[in-house]
Amino acid sequence: MAPIVHQVSIDPKGDAILVLQNPKPKDVRGAYEVHYKVSAAVLCEYSDVWKTMFQDLKPSGDGLLHVTADGFHTEGMRNVLKIMHGDTKAIEQLRPVDDIIRIARIVEFYGIQGKHTSTFANLWFKRQRLQADWFPHYWNKWLDIKTTEQDHAKLLYVSLAFRFRKNFNQTLALQIRYSHDPLKEHGLLTTKFVEKVNSYCQKLIEDTESSYTELKKKLEEKLEENWYSHALVDIIKAIEELLTVSQRYPSGYSIYPELSNWISEIHKMVTGQLRIFSPPGTQFERDLQKFLLDQVCGRQPEIELSLEDFLPPKVEGRTQQPAAIIE
Repeated sequence: MAPIVHQVSIDPKGDAILVLQNPKPKDVRGAYEVHYKVSAAVLCEYSDVWKTMFQDLKPSGDGLLHVTADGFHTEGMRNVLKIMHGDTKAIEQLRPVDDIIRIARIVEFYGIQGKHTSTFANLWFKRQRLQADWFPHYWNKWLDIKTTEQDHAKLLYVSLAFRFRKNFNQTLALQIRYSHDPLKEHGLLTTKFVEKVNSYCQKLIEDTESSYTELKKKLEEKLEENWYSHALVDIIKAIEELLTVSQRYPSGYSIYPELSNWISEIHKMVTGQLRIFSPPGTQFERDLQKFLLDQVCGRQPEIELSLEDFLPPKVEGRTQQPAAIIE
């Protein structure tokens, strides 16, 4: 039995039909397809994937070029196609999170980034100031340790799709520094993405432990050289507690927030000691201040993982559409 066909005219003068197979949501009446009438030139301009699909394609019996898509949401695809064809007035500026995710799936899947990213950003993010359910006021204001891990997964996915570097990096740093559990896919992120983040976090913990073990030895050596003991003893004790915390929780990932707290305490102690010698008077005071700044404060772990580490390599000569996205 032939599927029910829903016709949607995006460009009445278009020369191509984008056939959406297995669309979401499912129709209780049975199998159906959505046929979007579009401009092949516009799709090719926005996406190298579509450009490859249209390459050497011959018109069908209706005189139009036919390409297929599979498994996307009907409204998500309609909205993306309308934006691509310049019909921005028909798109609501305030959208619920599910619509944002559906749009992001298509943007990421077809590589619709680069010079067109700002168009999507303006429509769906920079004008979200009146929406209270997901992007209240400003993204940065919403980003704090009270957000759930699923929220982090959504933000990571969307900011990766739209190439929002600052938002992606901030969210990733929050996930690594404050989450007590490994990152999960939550139906959005790939297994490879999640494994990369979790492996990085585990390595960051190991590097932190190693770094502060080395620092403790250096501080102890300074004590033996009769350096100012009051400035170092409390710091050494704090480092010992940091390492004790690490050994107390062998699971790894879940202890990083605790380690971060102890590192902050160590830095507060250093700040307090620096006030004693500010401005430093004797050569000894200058040497001690430099040592504390270089050897202690200089060890604050930085999150070096960033958006660029997750961008897919550009694929040339792609002739087949990737597997369907499953919501």
